[in-house]
Amino acid sequence: MGAKKMKTTSLDKLIDKHIGKKGSKNRNDFEEELRLDVLGIKIKELRESKNLTQVYILIQMVPPILIEIVPVIPVQMVPKCAS
Repeated sequence: MGAKKMKTTSLDKLIDKHIGKKGSKNRNDFEEELRLDVLGIKIKELRESKNLTQVYILIQMVPPILIEIVPVIPVQMVPKCAS
């Protein structure tokens, strides 16, 4: 009895078959979502490597006038960042 040879398919062919061909709306939407997921993971890894919280990052990004209008986070909850 001979061993059966496994059929292989490239990742590109699988994506074409199940997501859509390059340039199609489904494929473009999939690739955009994938880029955003990868970017989010990289931001999280960088933030965690510097021991920064999401709250700290938010406060650094939100315009000061908005913080004055909408005081959301008590100051004692915001960790001090080691420079």
